[in-house]
Amino acid sequence: MPIAYPVGSAKLEDLRARTFVHITKAAHRDGIITGTDPAGLPAGANCRVHLKAGQGWSVAPFRLLRDYSVLDPYLHNLKNYGRYTYFFVGAPGRWALTKNIGGGLTWGSMGDDFLILSVRGEDVLACTDLLFYRPDDNVVVIRGDYSGPACADPAP
Repeated sequence: MPIAYPVGSAKLEDLRARTFVHITKAAHRDGIITGTDPAGLPAGANCRVHLKAGQGWSVAPFRLLRDYSVLDPYLHNLKNYGRYTYFFVGAPGRWALTKNIGGGLTWGSMGDDFLILSVRGEDVLACTDLLFYRPDDNVVVIRGDYSGPACADPAP
């Protein structure tokens, strides 16, 4: 299903124990990584990041529209409505990479053009109260920004 729908309690607990992956252009690195002081970072994290939410649409060549639709019925809380941050649940497969990043990419050999951020599910869940899941490409969507610990590759 190509729609990100609100997550129920059973899925929420499953996602809490998973690792989320965010991939972005390496050129954005300095605007994303906000600190590298190891004090207060959980095991496995090497930095703090601030991922700014976007609207999720792209018509760049060789990319599909990455966000067909987020089924977001929570109109009682309009803060950041329509602005979302995206994470793969674990390592993305070929379809997920093609749909969201672009064709011809393979996980494990993304090259120097990309910054890969791994974030514990529990850290993302601590940052948001609105979580959505899109099963066709195994993506978690949160409304608004993510600010918190991450493991950046390449390391800062």
